[in-house]
Amino acid sequence: MMSSDKSDYVIYDVTNTDSQQEKNMLETILSVSYDLCLTSYRSLGGYGDVSYHVTVADNERVGLRAKLVSDKNYVLRIFNAQDSTNLQWMEATNDLLDHVIRKGVFTQSTVMNRQNKSVSVWRFGSQGKEEVRVVCLRAFLPGESLSDVTLALYYKLGVFVADLTRIMENFQHPFFETFDFTWSVDNNQHRKDLLHFVKDQKWRQILEEIVEHLPNELFGDTTGLKTGQIHGDISLNNIIFQNPGDWSNDFSQWGLIDFHDTHKTFCLYELSLTAVSLAPYAAKEKLSISDAISHLVTGYRSLIPLGRKDLEFVISGMKARLCNLILNGHRKAQLDPENKENIINSLNPAWNMLIEIYRRTKQEFIDTFMTEDIEKNQWSQIPQLN
Repeated sequence: MMSSDKSDYVIYDVTNTDSQQEKNMLETILSVSYDLCLTSYRSLGGYGDVSYHVTVADNERVGLRAKLVSDKNYVLRIFNAQDSTNLQWMEATNDLLDHVIRKGVFTQSTVMNRQNKSVSVWRFGSQGKEEVRVVCLRAFLPGESLSDVTLALYYKLGVFVADLTRIMENFQHPFFETFDFTWSVDNNQHRKDLLHFVKDQKWRQILEEIVEHLPNELFGDTTGLKTGQIHGDISLNNIIFQNPGDWSNDFSQWGLIDFHDTHKTFCLYELSLTAVSLAPYAAKEKLSISDAISHLVTGYRSLIPLGRKDLEFVISGMKARLCNLILNGHRKAQLDPENKENIINSLNPAWNMLIEIYRRTKQEFIDTFMTEDIEKNQWSQIPQLN
């Protein structure tokens, strides 16, 4: 593994570049760090981080550094100032990407820079207001994300999550052994610290009750529950389908991006996170959320058997994830008064789902998850990843 000491990196300076001239900035970064010539670009936006889809001119040296090159298309990501202080985290994540690529996952390979490092360090801003940011260049995955979903797709997604779990659970890296991820399922203190942002007393009391009981629900008896590396943010936004018209093809054609939330925890939490992230799509398509999650879990169970204890953990993990989303949303609302109403309204789907889980017994959910009458014969011949 490369050293995480910034003294090992060249700190380039683009402070004199007009901040409004993105093209000049991108040309400078690509030329100096990667010996590449920019031909076109478009902003991909981001939350804190900023990403660009860039295309470059032919350059025979590129192939020596890139493990996966897609038609001279790349994603250049400029990390936020806080994350840019943790080079070891970025290097560890790049090692994870190498691991899953070797196992057959179609994801973004990292392009090494001219110093043969996976990230470059740049100084941004104007004189007196400078900040150091880390830049990473990765292959661009062609394809499209889906917005229209069916119950059959939920089943397939469950199989996909289980397949990825088997690939990632044995990944080992010293950094992730001690990495304290803010939104980890076991960071209940962080949830408690955010409760004061919820100003409505009725809703805050419900959250306080749920948060208070989460540690016992999740960790009262963890015997037999596996721990391992998880992606942390599997959603339709982060799955790229090579052939959107035929998503039933094998998983080697499903591109997976954005490992920004990867960390080591209980493997089943990946299933909890995915269930929560996919629920809004079910509601949009007027599908029963319970049916959608049932298909997701049943697909997962087709590869990885789940007992009652496992399913109880999945349900509690969903509650933890929903609490995280709601609490973080209320925090953002208080810090951004101008957009407060929009932010609060955007939390309604999470609130609705949390209240449904809160009011129903775990046995009711387990009875739904354990149903055997889901039509799945059509998926029996789907090839898996290695």
